[in-house]
Amino acid sequence: DWSPIPARSYGVNMEGFLTVGLGWWSADNTCVFFVDRDRDEKTLRVVEWNVETASARIVFEEKDEIVVRLAHHVLGDYPLIRPLAETNELIWFSEKTGYAHLYLYDLNTGKLKNPITQGNWLVREILHVDAKNREIIIQTAGRDTEINLYYKDICRVNIDTGEITPLAEGDHEHTVVQPQDNHSFWAYHFEGLGLSA
Repeated sequence: DWSPIPARSYGVNMEGFLTVGLGWWSADNTCVFFVDRDRDEKTLRVVEWNVETASARIVFEEKDEIVVRLAHHVLGDYPLIRPLAETNELIWFSEKTGYAHLYLYDLNTGKLKNPITQGNWLVREILHVDAKNREIIIQTAGRDTEINLYYKDICRVNIDTGEITPLAEGDHEHTVVQPQDNHSFWAYHFEGLGLSA
């Protein structure tokens, strides 16, 4: 009982909806969760579809007068959301405060459990999620006003308390290249050829 979702591609390799993490199964495989957006991209909603009953419900939604984004760059970045299937929670990216931060939502109730990060700085990437230890590794920018605000550092954050532990910081850029990180791959490729992208 949900209208068809228009086909879209994401990232520089034009991956599909499920590949980039906009849909995922519940731990018991009875439900599929997915992110749907209005055509004008001013409303995003997380939807639960029960495959046994064929019913769908809106878990929660976010609205903005201009646009709701799930990453910094529409074409190059993957959505910065991560499901925690075993606890039926979702790490959600939002710019609702004017700064890009992460929030923890309960997928049973649709309620915000807690902000994971907050402040006058940005979360730039999610590098790793350790659901068992309730920690994530992220890259941030602008946390230290003495450092170039475009430089990214690397931190560990407790999902429940928001406690941040810097792992790599300083007045320079920290780049982490991961297998799915096409943006960094192409930047490295062009720089190696003496070109700029």
